[in-house]
Amino acid sequence: MKVIETKVYEFKELSDEAKEKAKEWYRSVLEYPWFDEANDTMNKFAELVNVKIVDYSYGGLDRRGVIKFRLQNKTCSYLKGVRLWKYLINNMRLDEVKFETCPFTDMSFDWDISYPLNAFLKRPNKSETMYSLVDECFNSFIIAVEADVAGQYTDDAVLEAIEANEYTFTEDGQRAG
Repeated sequence: MKVIETKVYEFKELSDEAKEKAKEWYRSVLEYPWFDEANDTMNKFAELVNVKIVDYSYGGLDRRGVIKFRLQNKTCSYLKGVRLWKYLINNMRLDEVKFETCPFTDMSFDWDISYPLNAFLKRPNKSETMYSLVDECFNSFIIAVEADVAGQYTDDAVLEAIEANEYTFTEDGQRAG
């Protein structure tokens, strides 16, 4: 039997070059922790406004995400402005949802997705249609999710996670143990 000893280092003990390699490793294994909650927010909002999500994707470094949807109720697709506002007030379960809070999953994504709808309910826009309103809500949501994902990959967030998890590395920045 052989015993092989390897020196391991805390992140702060590494050279600058090894620190970069350690951060690269962490980013390569990092999975965004809130995808399930984000998807729940999207689906619960879609249910509230009676749309069917046809397809969706979250963006990456080089493109923006998109949510493709179809209105389930064709009647409201022709309504605009105050008529749309009246329809929403009279036909949707808006009283069950307090948009100033996070009504779907208790995550901030709830607020992000419902903000345009809440703003419309407070002050209807004459040209706003149901499709454009829901599209605006989904765009607000996508921007928020993508910003949160990007935040998880910043140097500060990566460093905080490495230190909080007490990862150790070899002298050249390879993950040890």
